[in-house]
Amino acid sequence: MKRASFVIDRDREDAHPLHRAVIDTDGLSRAAVLLWDGRRATPITLSWCDAPKSTVASVLDDLPLVKSHALSAGRDGTYAFVWQRSFQLEPSLMALVSDAAALPMAPVVFDADGSVAITLVGTHAALRDLVAEFGDRIDYTVTELTDYDGSRPVAGLTSRQRDALAAAVAVGFYDVPRTGTIADVAARLDCAESTASELVRKAQARVVRASIRRTAPGSCSGRC
Repeated sequence: MKRASFVIDRDREDAHPLHRAVIDTDGLSRAAVLLWDGRRATPITLSWCDAPKSTVASVLDDLPLVKSHALSAGRDGTYAFVWQRSFQLEPSLMALVSDAAALPMAPVVFDADGSVAITLVGTHAALRDLVAEFGDRIDYTVTELTDYDGSRPVAGLTSRQRDALAAAVAVGFYDVPRTGTIADVAARLDCAESTASELVRKAQARVVRASIRRTAPGSCSGRC
């Protein structure tokens, strides 16, 4: 059994309604769908957004998809429990997944740059066939392919943050003693040093927080 993580580039007009809101809304740059149940007469989802409650409330109030919602402030953002008029997760992708022997894992992450990060679990053959179905219909990058061992992938890294970490490893930024600098990372990414530094810092913070959550007393590796 395999676990495959993808980053999918979306045109705005083809994006999930919440994803379009992330792309369009100032002060909101990422939303992660953490749990969902689309089988109910009134589907429900639990999501996290990197914005204050007032911004998230305004976004959800404007989405025709949303019937009602309850919000809770959390670390670095807002959690949203949403009752939907109809279930939508990532329509074009889910249409393909529904015909394959593969299951989506939470979270599904919508980013303001138009990308969607999603992880699927299934047999190697099923994932291979699914990627073949993607063909030219979906613009995607495979960011991880590994045996499924019950652990969870680090959620929410953008493709640019992943590139920054990969560049940092390649130039020796994490070697002991350190043999590479942020300037070297910036040169590999072809960006300013300040941009490279921000990308690396944000990616490191997300990786560390995810690691602490997985290993802290009372944490769980599956859906809590």
